[in-house]
Amino acid sequence: MKIRPAANEDALAIKSLCLDAFPDSENKVVADLAVALLAEPSAHAFIAYRDSMPVGYICFSPMAAKNAPSTFTLSPLAVSTNQQKQGIGTKLIRHGAKALTKMGVQVLTVYGDPKYYSRFGFSVEIGEKFLPTHKMQYPFGWQGLYLNDTEAPTEPIYLTCVEALNNPDLW
Repeated sequence: MKIRPAANEDALAIKSLCLDAFPDSENKVVADLAVALLAEPSAHAFIAYRDSMPVGYICFSPMAAKNAPSTFTLSPLAVSTNQQKQGIGTKLIRHGAKALTKMGVQVLTVYGDPKYYSRFGFSVEIGEKFLPTHKMQYPFGWQGLYLNDTEAPTEPIYLTCVEALNNPDLW
């Protein structure tokens, strides 16, 4: 499997991956988000290929607040349904986290299944320190991970996000 930075010319493949990977109730919204994030210059997206076929996609976007450590959020992560449970999502998360760590990013957040993301060190306790500005439908799914040394804030920090993520329906 090969992982490389995603580019605008990958939009159709990324959209197809998201439409396939997510349930019908949310796949169109996620696919539109993934394509919109390709146009976000501050986002870092990666696409995974196996035998020249796209099998996975992940995107990391910056979150910001005054006096906050460098923070990114992981969204979305998509793996083709016929390629799931083969470690592709794991490799994409680790690849992206390593790249962000090298960039000096201090905190990585995610809005997803705690059972899945806790395997990578994400925790609800860290997530509670770095909150999105939108109300979450499933607050227990918001988690954080320290990538580089950073001091935990004493009070929650409310983060803003890139325009593509700034949609209350996504939260």
